[in-house]
Amino acid sequence: MENKIEIYTGENCSNCKALKDYCKQLGIEYVETPISDKDNMMFLRKNGLMGVPVLAYRKDDTVNLVQGFAASVDALKDL
Repeated sequence: MENKIEIYTGENCSNCKALKDYCKQLGIEYVETPISDKDNMMFLRKNGLMGVPVLAYRKDDTVNLVQGFAASVDALKDL
């Protein structure tokens, strides 16, 4: 993962859509990563995450994973 924001999303996930819309409104660029891809889902499970949306970003050379809409919005404010 380079210095980019990824949003792991699921089909028909209203919180995923809300997070993407929030990012678009603020002009925050992101890459959408669907969990319909088995490798993406396994990555989240390996990291103890079972739901979406998940915000992934790099800060201070550490990859951070934040699950849920509200927590993701809070994390974006700190970037």
